[in-house]
Amino acid sequence: MLRILGLVVAVEAALETATLPTSIPRPSTKNVSNVFHNNTSPDNITITADSRSLLVDGRRWFPVDGELHFTRVPRFMWREELRRVKAGGLDQVATYVFWNHHEELRGDYDFSGRRDLRAFLETARDVGLKVLLRLGPWSHGEAKNGGHPDWVL
Repeated sequence: MLRILGLVVAVEAALETATLPTSIPRPSTKNVSNVFHNNTSPDNITITADSRSLLVDGRRWFPVDGELHFTRVPRFMWREELRRVKAGGLDQVATYVFWNHHEELRGDYDFSGRRDLRAFLETARDVGLKVLLRLGPWSHGEAKNGGHPDWVL
């Protein structure tokens, strides 16, 4: 008990004599986009970054993101649901690509219907949303086996 008391007294003494900064320097706006190497999309959109934010075509962008697991929503409802996401003030939607939804049986790939990734991405683009595609390998999203098919385990 005396050791603990001695430690507490030592920490209190150190804190009393410590000098803390009165202000925190503002981060520089040094461009750090060289980490992206090629930062221009096929649509000629340039994405860069500085120490404060991402920049899309030179304009600051602070993504406001929501999540929609496209394989869990009937395909005919995608456009309506994505419009709701956009109407809620979001500019980006995140979605997992669950491996077990696309290759339940080894070598048997299914990208049809509600599993049609390309169609989902095109629908999001048409609605005006960016997509954060979560590829894995681990896809949590409350998916069985973290999104891995049974045959992998």
